Amino acid sequence: MLGHGPDLLAVRLFGWLALSLIATGCVPGMPNTPEGIDGSAAAILLNQSTTAVAGASAATSKKMFITTNQYTPTTNFFGPSGGNSADSRCSDEATALSYSGTYKALIVDGTNRRACTTANCAGGAGEHLDWVMLPNMQYLRPDGTLIHTTNGVGIFTTDLTNTIGAAASYWTGMASGSWNWVSGAANETCQGWFNGTAGESGKYGVSTWLDERSIAIAAMQACNVANRLLCVEQ
Repeated sequence: MLGHGPDLLAVRLFGWLALSLIATGCVPGMPNTPEGIDGSAAAILLNQSTTAVAGASAATSKKMFITTNQYTPTTNFFGPSGGNSADSRCSDEATALSYSGTYKALIVDGTNRRACTTANCAGGAGEHLDWVMLPNMQYLRPDGTLIHTTNGVGIFTTDLTNTIGAAASYWTGMASGSWNWVSGAANETCQGWFNGTAGESGKYGVSTWLDERSIAIAAMQACNVANRLLCVEQ
């Protein structure tokens, strides 16, 4: 307990100074503090404001990267998560590259994952199934270069701002078309990414294009040919 000596005097002086500063709107480090808000409340509000801005900034961008390794479709390459799944491949490579966050592959089969059931999701975001991109989100290369910003349903519908990365191709399973985002048929997805034989084929994208060919080249590739994956931060 405080006595009546110097300690009590110091507390009274500190309190008087704090009240004077608040009354004049001059709380140190808190310009234009509203009248009627004490120092503690002002500090809390300032801290919340700063946190909110930082959080909003962090939530406006995600990374995309192309895997270093190439993969051929096999059992469980797509579907339930497992050691052979495309998502696991993205996760493993992200860890090896020291990328923070969770990553999934931008690859569809129409059954386990899809972006749209109609061209460019004319019916809205309800067409998604385990989709990997978010609405109104900036997607960046690992070096921070902007690739492009998604629209309100989490897809790109105009030419990319910059290419996705260095020259590479990667499995996507997207049907061709002018920014279509509809899943290809079974014969365009290596039979749901389960069949890696020469008799099957799959759709792929090429990183050096800015248009829809970045996710779906008109041609297809034999499923026994190894290809990369495009990984998206969640």
